[in-house]
Amino acid sequence: MSQRKTLIGALLLLTLTAPHLANAEGSAGACVPFEIFRESLPALPDSQRGKAVDQYVDCVKRAGHPIIRPKDDGSYRVTFLFRGEASTLTLSSDMSGWNRTSDSLTRIEGTDLSYRSYDLPAAARLDYKFFRDGREWILDPLNPRTMLGGYGPNSHFWTPGYVPPEGIDPDPGIPHGKVERFPFPSKQLGNRRLLHVYLPPGYEAHPETRYPVLFLLDGEDYLTLGAAPNLMDWGLHKGLLSPAILVMAPPVKRDEEYDEKFSRFEKFVLMELVSMIDQKYRTRPDAGSRGVMGVSLSGYAALNLAARNPGVFGLCGAQSTGANPGRFEKLLKRLARLGPERVAFHVDIGLYDLKGPGWSLLETNRRIRTTLETRNVRLQYREVPEGHSWGSWRARFIEALAFFWPPLK
Repeated sequence: MSQRKTLIGALLLLTLTAPHLANAEGSAGACVPFEIFRESLPALPDSQRGKAVDQYVDCVKRAGHPIIRPKDDGSYRVTFLFRGEASTLTLSSDMSGWNRTSDSLTRIEGTDLSYRSYDLPAAARLDYKFFRDGREWILDPLNPRTMLGGYGPNSHFWTPGYVPPEGIDPDPGIPHGKVERFPFPSKQLGNRRLLHVYLPPGYEAHPETRYPVLFLLDGEDYLTLGAAPNLMDWGLHKGLLSPAILVMAPPVKRDEEYDEKFSRFEKFVLMELVSMIDQKYRTRPDAGSRGVMGVSLSGYAALNLAARNPGVFGLCGAQSTGANPGRFEKLLKRLARLGPERVAFHVDIGLYDLKGPGWSLLETNRRIRTTLETRNVRLQYREVPEGHSWGSWRARFIEALAFFWPPLK
């Protein structure tokens, strides 16, 4: 075995230093497979090991990191590398439910290079960061791709088969809607927030036309991280959906409004926000033309608003819904009392969404699906190989709106 490792080590050194294999553009085939590199590295002389690591990491950086290689069963082995000293080093990610301690990296003896591998399905797109010494979050130095979220950027990657959503960035070659911004005070809540209202292309040119309306909770995030106006412009241009007004309303005290003091927030929505929008804009003021949508905790709030007020909201979108366990059980009971055809629901969840000891948002959302299926309501349910991320939620946005308001024939 030692002779085999020595031979492999010599071949590795020759491969790493062979100029004809240095691919400046980068490709998976340009680098020695990681398993061979890892097995043979200890066989190299100490004086050459550091140089071999330098050259291998440089090759991986050019080829694309993390290292993604197909397996015989159709899945992919995804390997993450990290160089640097650390007393503890973990990969906190969608794959671990963002646990900071569970997924430790393994150090290759005699080097400062650590690694961790996962087997993942095709078409997965996932976020991650390295967590070093129990205190430092680090973006992947070898991967320039990032996904912006509510807590800043994460590194992200995807396996073959994933198709990035179109329409995220503004397209100067298509018609654009208009976003109006204005402060809106609430007597019910005793505060004020800045509303963002998207009006579709042609709104001002066709004063006789009335439009359906979607209230987006966590509205500022839908505006900036979710790119809702850009996606709406693109979906309309492609003929994927019908025009609608988007009301993007941010929370002031998120946990209180969406969960702990929901009844006060509900009064604000019903008695102040909806009525103001119906008076100010040319909406269709009926439940079948009015929807509410949110992510995570605001997904719970959206479901709660629709379940408690089906005569106001006939459409509901909930993405990666999460909630306090006790209050979630009450929500399920409300959903179970809905009459058929009262509300149409779009629900989506990541297969790698948040989880912890004894709980999982995936299982939570599967319970929502099962409850709604028993009521014979219109339901569009999606499970995708992604995590708790705006990268996933924005990719489902057009699909949700096309379900609510398909294109006119």
